[in-house]
Amino acid sequence: MQPGEDEALRAERERTKGAEKFLAACTRGEEVLYSSDEAVSGRIAGVTREIAALAQLDPALAPVVETLRSAQAQVEDSAGELGRYAGGIRFDPERLTEIEERLFLIGRLIRKHGGSVAAAIERREAISRELAALGSFEEGLAARKAAVEDAMKRMTALGEQLSEQRRKAARVLGRRMDETLRDLGLAGARVPIVVEDRDEPGPHGKDRVRFLFAPNRGEEPRPLDLIASGGELSRVMLAVKQALAKEDEALTYVFDEVDAGVGGGTAEVIGRKLKSTAAHRQVLVVTHLPQIAAFADHHIRVTKEASRGRTTIRVAVLTGAERAVEIARMLGGASPSPEATAHADEMLRRARG
Repeated sequence: MQPGEDEALRAERERTKGAEKFLAACTRGEEVLYSSDEAVSGRIAGVTREIAALAQLDPALAPVVETLRSAQAQVEDSAGELGRYAGGIRFDPERLTEIEERLFLIGRLIRKHGGSVAAAIERREAISRELAALGSFEEGLAARKAAVEDAMKRMTALGEQLSEQRRKAARVLGRRMDETLRDLGLAGARVPIVVEDRDEPGPHGKDRVRFLFAPNRGEEPRPLDLIASGGELSRVMLAVKQALAKEDEALTYVFDEVDAGVGGGTAEVIGRKLKSTAAHRQVLVVTHLPQIAAFADHHIRVTKEASRGRTTIRVAVLTGAERAVEIARMLGGASPSPEATAHADEMLRRARG
């Protein structure tokens, strides 16, 4: 099927079906214009000769002669065209049948594939492309299999490199955390970091990383999330953040109960660790220990009050003397002694040093 084929076939069908009518009209037209005794061409030629003779006497008739000669030429050309057209007319029943069948087929294809010859042709070309692609399927499949095998090899090699780097990093991070935990009052604690193979590689490699925890010397490490208390988890997290403060992508750390179960000396160490971590990140700490609160850059007091049957939470930012009073209160109760106040001033001074 070609563009415009249906229109050309319809025109041919009309000519073939009306062959006698076409032949009679074209033959009669050729005779009237040229070949009969009284043909238009001959009569124009006679008039032209008469007027041409008069134009010799009066040049004003010369344009009329030219017009007549042009009209005669056009009439003769038209007669020739009609003669040639009539010579090509044939009534061919077999050809008419072929045309009808072809038009029927084109109609079916148009209805099935888009409603027009152009749409059907476009669909045919798309099917041809699909068939060509199917023809080269085996070749393409082999190429894809080879590409998959190559990708698997590269993935395995990169996964091994990543695993080795993780194991090295785990050893370094584990040592740093153990050192920090000793400073935080967990002298016998260890946090082994285990890098294990997964059944299937994933977007982040072929490893599963687990943090284990042994809170006391001589104990077998077990999963951190299963055995560590809230205070231990907070201190382990502080140890992790202390070790990764310069590399971690998190911008804010929040610590709650990091001071659970620790004394004054360890609390001061925790305070210094938090202050050191805050040099690289925003650190929010919830604490009841003045030894930790003294190291804060900003001190916020949160209190709860009951009034008229409702409980209200109040938040106050403490500055200057207010902060010293709050540290003293944390040291000595609701009515701190002069000694507690002096101690609070000394703690704040040491924290700033």
